Amino acid sequence: MLNMIPNRTSDGRLIIAVMLLVKILTVIFIIIGFKLLPFCNECQAVNFLSPSNQPVSLMSSFTTWDAQHYIQVATRWYQPNHPSNAFFPLFPTFIALSSQLLFGNVIIAGFLVSTVTSIAAMLVLFGLVERIFNRDVAWKTVLLLITFPTAFYFHLIYSEGTFLLIIALAFWWLRFGNIFTRTMGHTLLSLSRPQGVLLILSHGIALLCNPKQWRRFLPAIAGLGLGYLLYMLIMYFSTGSLLSGLAAQAYFATNNGLDNLLHPLHWLTRNFIFYDWTVLHGITQSLFNRVFFFGFMLALPFLYRSVDRDLFWYTAIVAGVTAVSGDLVSWPRYMLMLFPVFILLALKIKKRYILVTWGIVSGLLQICLLLAHTQNFWVA
Repeated sequence: MLNMIPNRTSDGRLIIAVMLLVKILTVIFIIIGFKLLPFCNECQAVNFLSPSNQPVSLMSSFTTWDAQHYIQVATRWYQPNHPSNAFFPLFPTFIALSSQLLFGNVIIAGFLVSTVTSIAAMLVLFGLVERIFNRDVAWKTVLLLITFPTAFYFHLIYSEGTFLLIIALAFWWLRFGNIFTRTMGHTLLSLSRPQGVLLILSHGIALLCNPKQWRRFLPAIAGLGLGYLLYMLIMYFSTGSLLSGLAAQAYFATNNGLDNLLHPLHWLTRNFIFYDWTVLHGITQSLFNRVFFFGFMLALPFLYRSVDRDLFWYTAIVAGVTAVSGDLVSWPRYMLMLFPVFILLALKIKKRYILVTWGIVSGLLQICLLLAHTQNFWVA
């Protein structure tokens, strides 16, 4: 395990220090925001709450939107015909286990899990990029990711940190691990988020392109299948249905669904041709989301020429299915999963002043979005 963290101890310590500083600042901004800014009481009234009928308080700013579903699963597990069934079990399981050490306080446990996993994710990602490229690219990748406008989700009760850690470990073990670690890492990946299962497709394509690498990819694909089988069994024995997770998507206004993949032209016309471009930002209609999506699409050809094929196919498949299965809802947040894009940016940004400018502009936007999100307004 130690060989996957940065080669220099000073690099690892600095990454931990930066992440802890950002997390402390995040808490400070949340408190200031609650004291000085309006809270969206209407959003609180219509959103799912666990437990229900919570009065608006400072704690409301720390447990907005999806955090309520993770708290629900961590405390009450999966139940038949419940909207929280849409969320995968790994992150809430970590919360439930951690809460046993914290006298049952799932909110503190949620922040603890997010803190530990996001810091570990940055360390493993740094080590992975340093091993594939070099130390300079690794540092820029981590800094670009930390300052990305939606990176504040790493510091909240959201599964972004956990997923990034597992996906970074999966790609590390795919390259430098053994059969056991490759299988185990990808099993956890299928339990973390629905996008994790999509690596069956991306690894399958990478294997077809390079059949000699079957010792790397077959255990990984087997692990993904095993993880999804475990997920289905969890849902069946908890809710009575193998497909209760998919069925739970109907509770949300995000229009996500695998059936959307069967109608790509309808998706294209709905999201880009017959679309109201005057809507700056909303849940299902957002110019803001589409700007980020266009930026990603422009980067894709450069990504193909810049990173290994397994990283490219992971990015292309996960991004494509995530985008087309919905209406680009939460797209800026989903980009946090696509870490090869940040490697590409790190490779292309040569001038230090460009990196500094990115950090300042993106960081200021992140603060604005954090304040909006924690006041219960929709961000991603």
